Amino acid sequence: MVRDFKFGDWNHKVLGNTWKVNYDGTWFLPERTLGWGVLGWCSSYLKNEDGNAWQFTPEQARIILWWYAVDCRGRFTYRTGILQRLKGWGKDPVAASLALVEMLGPVRFSHWGADGDPAGKPQRSPWVTVNAVSQTQTRNTSKVLQWMATDKLVKEYELVIGVEQATALKGQASIVFSASSYRAVEGNRPTFSILNEALALDTPIPTPRGWTTMGALEAGEEIFGSDGAPTRVTAAKPIQHDRDCYRVSVRGDDSIVASDGHLWRAKPNGPTVKKSIWTTKEMYDSGRPFYVPRAGARETADADLPVDPYLLGYWLGDGSTGDCNITVGNEDSGDFESQMSSRGVTVRKLKSSPGKASRFGFSGRSGFGSDMGNDLSRSFRKLSCFNDKHIPEEFMHAGTEQRKELLRGLMDSDGCYTNQGYCVFVGTERLAEDVLRLAQSLGLLPSKTFASDARSRHGGSARVTFVAEGFNPFSLSRKADRVEVKERRTWTRIRIEKVDSVPVRCISVEAEDSLFQAGNAVVTHNTQHWVAGNNGHEMFETLAGNLTKSPNGTARMLSITNAYMPGEDSVAEKQRYAYMEQEETKRLAPDAPRYAAEIYYDSLEADPAAKTDPATVLEVVKHIRGDSVWLDPESIVGSFLNRSIAVARSRRMFYNQVIAKEDALFEEAEWDACREPDSTKHGLQPGTEVVLGFDGGKSDDATALIAKRLSDGCVIPIYIWERPPKELEPDWEINREEVDAQIHYCFRALKVVGFYADVALWESYIDSWNRAYRDRLLVKASPKSPIGWDMRGGQKKITLANEALMDSVFAEKFLHNGNRVLRRHALNARRRSNAWGVTFGKESRESPLKVDSFAATLLAEMAYRDLQESGKLNRRTGHVYAY
Repeated sequence: MVRDFKFGDWNHKVLGNTWKVNYDGTWFLPERTLGWGVLGWCSSYLKNEDGNAWQFTPEQARIILWWYAVDCRGRFTYRTGILQRLKGWGKDPVAASLALVEMLGPVRFSHWGADGDPAGKPQRSPWVTVNAVSQTQTRNTSKVLQWMATDKLVKEYELVIGVEQATALKGQASIVFSASSYRAVEGNRPTFSILNEALALDTPIPTPRGWTTMGALEAGEEIFGSDGAPTRVTAAKPIQHDRDCYRVSVRGDDSIVASDGHLWRAKPNGPTVKKSIWTTKEMYDSGRPFYVPRAGARETADADLPVDPYLLGYWLGDGSTGDCNITVGNEDSGDFESQMSSRGVTVRKLKSSPGKASRFGFSGRSGFGSDMGNDLSRSFRKLSCFNDKHIPEEFMHAGTEQRKELLRGLMDSDGCYTNQGYCVFVGTERLAEDVLRLAQSLGLLPSKTFASDARSRHGGSARVTFVAEGFNPFSLSRKADRVEVKERRTWTRIRIEKVDSVPVRCISVEAEDSLFQAGNAVVTHNTQHWVAGNNGHEMFETLAGNLTKSPNGTARMLSITNAYMPGEDSVAEKQRYAYMEQEETKRLAPDAPRYAAEIYYDSLEADPAAKTDPATVLEVVKHIRGDSVWLDPESIVGSFLNRSIAVARSRRMFYNQVIAKEDALFEEAEWDACREPDSTKHGLQPGTEVVLGFDGGKSDDATALIAKRLSDGCVIPIYIWERPPKELEPDWEINREEVDAQIHYCFRALKVVGFYADVALWESYIDSWNRAYRDRLLVKASPKSPIGWDMRGGQKKITLANEALMDSVFAEKFLHNGNRVLRRHALNARRRSNAWGVTFGKESRESPLKVDSFAATLLAEMAYRDLQESGKLNRRTGHVYAY
């Protein structure tokens, strides 16, 4: 239930029945609850961080009393719950206290006392889990346990708090801290579960198009996953300041600066530890050596290069800096000619002094790449390295096989293979640095040293050393035949040292393992929220499924969260929507029997209209923080004034508001305010007059068929098809016959008087629908087609229709039936400006956040408005004059 209460001069949005107030101003409390015994146990066995006896604030005590409410049979009123509060409210101590009391306290119904109140008893064989997709989240709760447990608790219950779990009663009771995959928790039967919640901005990030930085990355951009395959950035998080920072270095002369909470897939040296995801600080504090996954060779397609990469590599090693010739040892001259010939490059032997090394020129026609038929020497002279030897960037980011060929040319000319099994390149400092980067991009682990030599005009020479792993870096038989190519090692050791704090940032990627490449050869990780991209959905569903296995429904789960980002389809968003549906059902059918425990939801949020000027922030936060008086409103004012932090993020963190991104078309509250109030109208009866909108996809994009009822203008999705998870059906495509059948069914069952469909990918089907139904339609999508509308064109009409739809939403004159998929797509839609106004688009071209059902809704809106303007719609009754 959503209510508005007034504190002083400020309205606040209240979600959940724990905030009901009696007429005399006292707080409304449950009739029957085990919470009083829970509060007593906690005050007896727990302590605050300062060592004094533990005491819940009045607000927290109310939450405990409601969470442990029972019915007349002694069964819990709630089996799942959500506690949403602003950042810093104290969610981790509350979670820790609940974990301990669920482990050892009187948390299950025992009997009715003499006064008629329920009495509690400890859970038999308790197993409590604190779950997250980040080890940092679970570790926060673990650390609180250590100072919260009193000596009395430790002694009386034989409590032992470890890194991965806490046990008591000689192992009969346990708390497990889990940030593993959902598969690791599948099949387990916990009695209580708690669901709890970066790199320097100048960190270089390799992409298929070249280098960028962490600070410049945006959602939708393509970078490299741990295995070297391209992957997309699904979310680029706001910049963070004042975090503890560490320099993480790998063998191969590469390092990055990461925050204390940045995540790594890592394993320590020494005794086996089950967990695989660690924060930078956890690894640093442990003092143990750690290993992280090796970066795979970056997979890129062949580029249209001006000269052969092997030829360029050989010339960089043994060619004349300002001339098109190469010096080759006599023992290799025949093999060199063969190597060049096999690559389509013609070289000719030049005159050289007797006994001296051979010299070859390549001024003939190359027959290679974009310069086919042009003089090869002319192409060479245009290269940036012709008078300044280095590897040009276009070659550094060329195709994977082209980069291997470049490295072979360099190693055949100025490289060797040692008796100790190492490949060594010797050259100038600049060229050696380039070779180091080149080898790193191919998944190798090179290191660079410099040997001073006064006789050298460069002051000495640099050496790049690496082991041949996965492929042979030589082509000349004299060298290649000696090489022992080793199987590629998958882990490498890292070094960690603390450094001064710098601004940092997190990203999420769609790679299956959530890992990406940063720097030249560092594989790192980031998962921040319970969303599909980090298996958050599967983790939640697995945990929820495990709870159903408990006898008599005694196992429960409580989610503790900050305000979520609408449209990301997070578990927190799903839970809130489920709660709101529950409350709507209770309102419409208050006398209906309840066959399942309800969802408990507790959230105190600033009103959506609350401003962010300093005076307002001070007043609002004083109320939103509840009685968590340790939260300093003045410091929060500073966060709002810091414009490097998005205002929308500050609203979520400190106003506890569910706020969309700043370029979103709609806020959650704006869309939800347009939901149809009477559920008896939900659905479409046979013969209902409607217009339809259709947006079709093939595989990745969703396909949506939307109806708009003429009688009241309510938007009702007929069907929205979305692809299942890729790991379940990697080759999934939309079933076009099923979609076609649904269209024909609509025309049989409903009175369809307008139908606008985007033509992209569906031209043949739209042609068949045109032929079948053109005589029934009262408005035409375009002069050429009664149904087909090309959303790639006609931007003026689309933009004006989008602005009209937005205005109707803002004025609460738009009506929809509350479909959750349409809601998600509408909240995903982003503002896009053009010459005619504001249209809509996805977050980025490759964003997984879909908007297709909103696009279909807009097409239905366009058909509806065209029908109104045609004069064929009776505005008094909403009915069509005639067919």
